[in-house]
Amino acid sequence: MKKEALFDLIGSLSAGEKKYFRLSSTHPGKSTRYLELFDAIESGRARNDKELRSQFSAGSEESQFHVLKNYLAESLLKRLRELNAEGSPTARILSLLGEVEILFDKELFDLCLERLRKAETLAVRHECLALLCEIASWKRALALSHPEQGLMEAVDLETKTLSDLKAVNRYWGLSAIMAADPVGATDLVGLALRRRPDRLEPDKATVLRHHLTYAHHLMRGQVTQAETGLESLIAFMESRPDRIAEDPGSYATALSNLIALRLQERRWEGIADLFAKIPRLADGTAARKFSRRTRLRLYNLELEYYRDRGLPAEARALMGEIVDYLETPGARFPNDYRILFHYQFACLHYMDGDRKEALRWINAILSEEYGGNRTELQAHARLLSLALHYELGNLTVLRYAVDGYRRYLKKNGMLDAPAIRILRLFANIGAAVPKKHGEIFSKAREHLSRDPEARTFKKWADYFDWPAWLTKQAP
Repeated sequence: MKKEALFDLIGSLSAGEKKYFRLSSTHPGKSTRYLELFDAIESGRARNDKELRSQFSAGSEESQFHVLKNYLAESLLKRLRELNAEGSPTARILSLLGEVEILFDKELFDLCLERLRKAETLAVRHECLALLCEIASWKRALALSHPEQGLMEAVDLETKTLSDLKAVNRYWGLSAIMAADPVGATDLVGLALRRRPDRLEPDKATVLRHHLTYAHHLMRGQVTQAETGLESLIAFMESRPDRIAEDPGSYATALSNLIALRLQERRWEGIADLFAKIPRLADGTAARKFSRRTRLRLYNLELEYYRDRGLPAEARALMGEIVDYLETPGARFPNDYRILFHYQFACLHYMDGDRKEALRWINAILSEEYGGNRTELQAHARLLSLALHYELGNLTVLRYAVDGYRRYLKKNGMLDAPAIRILRLFANIGAAVPKKHGEIFSKAREHLSRDPEARTFKKWADYFDWPAWLTKQAP
């Protein structure tokens, strides 16, 4: 197990899962050292493997530290299997197939067939195709050991299932080809999508075909067709409400793709209605079926919508919810989303006129070691911090920050002409007396209005509107 994998596993647990693990792992007379390890990670007392080792590998325990971690991981996975045995359709089918094997070995064929039929009903209803192949294999074994059962029934089930798997695999194959060569594969993928299926496809194949249609048109720059593909996918999913209840994350992903497409085009119509569909998915147990990345992406899109529409009250309310979510005890979130949200918060507070709070969120980015995560946002955070320090009157900071920021941008390949211009601007501001600032800003605004720099700053508009800021500062 990788060093940080145990932290990720514990960070992914819900409150109910943590409670179940503690209750089911406490037994009189049994060592609780691994539970102390769990508590240290879950409470945040140990934030990484180095800190954990320092607390649990003193003296004779050094050689047992790795064993203790592995035991904790195995115990967690065992309890999660117990807790989720009746959760997803796949888990229920696997549990039934385990019973089938036991009953078959005991030659209790009638009971075995009863459990097998129940497993088949679940697998057909939820399109668990790989498990249907396993069920067909058991039906064949039963037919050979128990002649009353028809062998042809098993063969027919396997034939149909393999055909369905082939249809699904075809679209996965096209997806892999397009991922490997997005430009070169467009004609091939387009030709394959125009060919109508020669038989009724399983729902999973239909969903993949719609996804592929959307991605294919998006890759070709055909935004209208891509949007139509997404709308068709969402309509198909909504015609299968049971599937949405089972897997709301896939439906939410389709909605978020459509929202992102319209935000990119700055077309606001219908976006509020699309967002309105999502909270209903998050009610009750369905919320647990959202992956963290799905939830984080939805938060980011909603925040972007409020920012672009100029809705500060809605943005502030959502920021509070996001902060609470990011600060969930023991939870570990991807650094790229932490950087993204902190930058979004800074921009929203700036728009709201609160420079100090904006700088606080920018500093939350600059004070961490994020390495290669979202380097473009880390670079823009540094540039924005210069503007915030200037507006807050921290002119001394400018003299020292510019050189460090220049080194960062150069190291990450982002020291282009506009960035050099901004850094030079603040270097000059930091060295000049205040009465000269207006003249410096006027010259900088004049330079930034020229091509090709003007085109670059247009691309930067989603990060910060520098031309507008310079206009505001110049006399």
